[in-house]
Amino acid sequence: MKILCVVLAAFYIWLVWDDLAFSKEYKTFCKSYMVWVNQYPTALHAGCCEINHPSNDLLKKGYKGEPLLICDWKKHYAEYGL
Repeated sequence: MKILCVVLAAFYIWLVWDDLAFSKEYKTFCKSYMVWVNQYPTALHAGCCEINHPSNDLLKKGYKGEPLLICDWKKHYAEYGL
């Protein structure tokens, strides 16, 4: 039982550490990507890097009631009971 607790604790720490590493990588990506979005605002969209960026206006309108810009997947799936 103790081994199971240690394994679960290690797995939890690994998940948290992996999530933190992803967020650092994502911030680096956004920093370099936003240079291109600002240079070509009609061709590229900022997406979740900057939600209130003018290039996202079309994505926020959606298509037939469905949003095209989903940055919080947990909230989006919760609305559909998934």
